[in-house]
Amino acid sequence: LTPHSMCSPSQGPCCTAECGLKFGDKCRDDNGCRDSSYCDGRGPHCPPSINKPNKTVCNEEFVCFMGECTGSICLAYGLESCQCIPGPNDPPTKACELCCKLPGEFSDCKSSFAWNNVPYD
Repeated sequence: LTPHSMCSPSQGPCCTAECGLKFGDKCRDDNGCRDSSYCDGRGPHCPPSINKPNKTVCNEEFVCFMGECTGSICLAYGLESCQCIPGPNDPPTKACELCCKLPGEFSDCKSSFAWNNVPYD
C-alpha cells in the first residue's frame, strides 16, 4: 500500500479505486436465506451477512438452513421429506412430486398436494 492508503481494491469490495474504505455500500445481495451486507468502513472485506431463521421458505419449495436454501419445504411444516412412489393407479409423474411424511420411520409418504392442512410445528 502507498502512504495514506487505507486499502487496496484487490483486497475486497469495500475498498474504493482511490484506496479508501467504503461505508454503507451494498457488497452482498440478499440470497433469500441471508440478508444483504453493507460495507462498514472498517475494512476492505464485505462483513458477514446475517442468516435468516432456519425453516424460512425460499425459492418456493425449499427452506433456509444455516444461510443456504437447501432444505426441503417439508421442514417448514414439521415434516420430513421422502420419495413419492407411484402406485398402480397413479401417473408416472407422481415420482416427481414433492412428498413429505410425519416424522418417524413408519409414516406414510404423501404428495404435498395431498396435505389438506399443516400438521404441526
